[in-house]
Amino acid sequence: MSARNDMAGHKHNDRDEETGVYLKIKKDVVYNQFAPRSQLKLKELSDKYGFGDTPVRDALIKLATEGLIEYIPYKGYFTKPMTVLRFTQHYDAALVLLKYAIQSGPSSFTTEEPCPSYLFGEPAPTGEAETTPSHARDIESLYGRIAAMSENSEVMSLIGRFIDHTRYIRELGLEQTEGRGTIVEGMICLVKLLAAGDRTAAIEILTVLFDQKIALLAESVKEGNNRALGAVRS
Repeated sequence: MSARNDMAGHKHNDRDEETGVYLKIKKDVVYNQFAPRSQLKLKELSDKYGFGDTPVRDALIKLATEGLIEYIPYKGYFTKPMTVLRFTQHYDAALVLLKYAIQSGPSSFTTEEPCPSYLFGEPAPTGEAETTPSHARDIESLYGRIAAMSENSEVMSLIGRFIDHTRYIRELGLEQTEGRGTIVEGMICLVKLLAAGDRTAAIEILTVLFDQKIALLAESVKEGNNRALGAVRS
């Protein structure tokens, strides 16, 4: 029994290690902490994150499967460059899915927690909740709720992947002075329409919000690439 418990413990530790290195590398990839088109070398990553080669390799395979990095046969794994085209394609595809969920989804929009109360017109909380990452997470939560209206696991999975791919660019857009107020106010309007069951008007607002976001991409991409180069040089 003791040997069986030891074996189970080792498997649990292996899973924890694999999950830990995956999350660490994923965060740095999503937040563009590598120079554009960097090769992700196994030994360098193992040394950097303090994990063995096997969990690092497994993490790279998973990230490539998710489309967050690129695998080139006989060459290895590489980060993807931040480009306006890349993120425009993500937003265009997500808009189609979210519009489908609103228009054809059998479920109603839910206003239960953890959707932040300020999205329903209540005063926004002070402190940490006012930070850009906090607003970004709230927007992502809203996208997830809309996808859930479809009751389609594939739609929900694809929107989850969209959220991952666009997390950093979303925060950069919110940092832009003109973008934050416009986007958050638009989201509040969208939530009210969804809660009221006005799906046609909700789709119209969602389309406007995505158009506004795409209009911010050029400046956001430029800023993201500048920060990546600055981080590498330092």
